Amino acid sequence: YDEVITSIVDYVYDYEITNGHAWVRAKAALIDALGVALESVHTSPECARLLGPALPLAPGMSGLFRLPGTTYQVDILKGAFDMGTMIRYLDHNDAFPGAEWGHPSGR
Repeated sequence: YDEVITSIVDYVYDYEITNGHAWVRAKAALIDALGVALESVHTSPECARLLGPALPLAPGMSGLFRLPGTTYQVDILKGAFDMGTMIRYLDHNDAFPGAEWGHPSGR
């Protein structure tokens, strides 16, 4: 791997966060993301149609990801895609070009 990838991996695995304010901001960002994800899936049929297993799961498959706000259990790659879809769907559709363009909670 190149130096940039190695530096990122080292940071993710070895960096110790000691600043209490950083933890507070991280928790707020996580709660905001989960709230947006849940609202997206429950208020938008278009978003809900994008979620769930792409193919039937193999019998006895373990290590599944439970997609919050749904009844789906998907493999971890589809789970990451679906969570990203749920989080970004509402952000994208609630934004509008203009003076206050951006996330609705930032206004």
